[in-house]
Amino acid sequence: MTAACGVSTVPAGFHPSVVTRCANVASVQRAGQDRYTFTQSQAPVTDEVLELLARPDQEFTDRRTACAAVGQTLVVYYLSDARHRTVRPRLPAYPCGTRPDVADGLAKLPFVKHGTFVVDVPV
Repeated sequence: MTAACGVSTVPAGFHPSVVTRCANVASVQRAGQDRYTFTQSQAPVTDEVLELLARPDQEFTDRRTACAAVGQTLVVYYLSDARHRTVRPRLPAYPCGTRPDVADGLAKLPFVKHGTFVVDVPV
C-alpha cells in the first residue's frame, strides 16, 4: 500500500497514526546541478488532520479574480499507519493551489524535526 510517489485520498480502512512533512528549506542552483535541502518532521495524526484532508476543493465564485503572485515553499505530506504503510494524501485545493485554511491548519501541527537531507539534481 505504499504510494509515496503518487497522490491519493486516504484509503478506506487505512488508519494513519503519523503525518510526515518534508519541506524544502534551501535551494542552490549551480552550473550543471541544483541542490535542494529538505527537513523531515513528524506529528501525530488527529481527527483535525483527517478533517483538514477531507475538506472539499474550492472554486472561484468570481471568474475575474486572479491568483496573487505568492511564492510557496515545496511541502509534501505523507500519512503512515502502525504497520509503516504510507500514502501521500491529496490536499484540498482552490484555484491558486492548496486551500489556505488547510495549509495553515497543517502548518500549525506540533511537528518534531527528525532530520535533514540533501538532494542533488543534475540539470
